[in-house]
Amino acid sequence: MKGLRKCVGMAMASVMLVVGCHKSPEPVINISGYTATDETGNILWSVSHDSTDWRIGQDVPAQVRQTLDELPLVTDTNYYAPGTIVEITDTGYLYGAYPNPCIGAFVFYETKGGSLTYACKYALVDNRLHIFSSGVIPGHGRKTIAMSTLQAGMYRLYYSYYDAQGQMITSGYGDIQKQ
Repeated sequence: MKGLRKCVGMAMASVMLVVGCHKSPEPVINISGYTATDETGNILWSVSHDSTDWRIGQDVPAQVRQTLDELPLVTDTNYYAPGTIVEITDTGYLYGAYPNPCIGAFVFYETKGGSLTYACKYALVDNRLHIFSSGVIPGHGRKTIAMSTLQAGMYRLYYSYYDAQGQMITSGYGDIQKQ
């Protein structure tokens, strides 16, 4: 009986070890569509428009938020400037990405001007939230983000705006199609 208890105990320990080593699944996001733009940022309404793209007030997953928070708030005086946070609207103004779809790179654009002081940080991810690129948008409001080494497919650009104390003001995302 003592031997049987020992065997059962070892078997249960083995099961617990296997269960304990089981890796939890990676988070996955659904990148369902994108807002098509030409090479100057004009929205191509007849081609594609994703109503969730380039909106403010959207959540950013925890692991992406950590990457954004760790980026330096002020690395250069041009990186931290007054601005106006604007989102895409049905009137055709786009402060997002162009061209979309893209081949080797796209430009992320966010408008500067107005009185709100902020820094804009971004992270480019795939549907498994692997971060391929991250940074701070220069004061002139444009950042070219290379995608030449990435496979064709859908990607998401998360962006967040931070105040002078490093507190996040708002965030959002936009989807990019790489051809």
